[in-house]
Amino acid sequence: MFVGSLRSPSGAEEGRPLVLIGDSGAGESRLLTGIGTAVAEAGLSIRHTTMSALVN
Repeated sequence: MFVGSLRSPSGAEEGRPLVLIGDSGAGESRLLTGIGTAVAEAGLSIRHTTMSALVN
C-alpha cells in the first residue's frame, strides 16, 4: 500500500485496521496520528492503541 493512499478514508469505511510496524523512532506514531486526523476529519471514528495494550 502506498503512503499517499492512506489519506483516503476508504479503509476505515470498510472497517479495516491499519497497523504500522517498525523500529523505535521510525515514525509510526506520527504517521498514524496524521492518518487518523484525516480519517476523523472525514467524519469517521478512530481508535489508537499500542501492541502492549492489546496484549496485556
